[in-house]
Amino acid sequence: MVRHGSFIKGPSPTDPVRVLDFCLWGPPDYGRSVGDIEGIMVAYCSKPGHGTRLIPEGALTGVQFMKTKDYIQVVGFINQTEINMLPDDFGGEMDPHGADRVRLTTLFLIPHVC
Repeated sequence: MVRHGSFIKGPSPTDPVRVLDFCLWGPPDYGRSVGDIEGIMVAYCSKPGHGTRLIPEGALTGVQFMKTKDYIQVVGFINQTEINMLPDDFGGEMDPHGADRVRLTTLFLIPHVC
């Protein structure tokens, strides 16, 4: 899940967009599934300077960026064990409607304050 992002495009319309700076949520430590700890997830960012953990070099193996007038979407491939996710964990919905409403409500206020 993208916390925020900065992107650039090359000089030609056919040049790929390069992801400069974005963040996503991951477990604070290895060994627990995302569904069990949604409320204590931590941010991992592609660049330093946000007071977060860094996405380790080589963890991202592909990133695709799409921007419309209504939203920005970043999808890709990641070796998720590099950000403490179990290899067979498919993640979860990081919204305030899950089992841990108190902590997730606070978690979702963070992007709006940055």
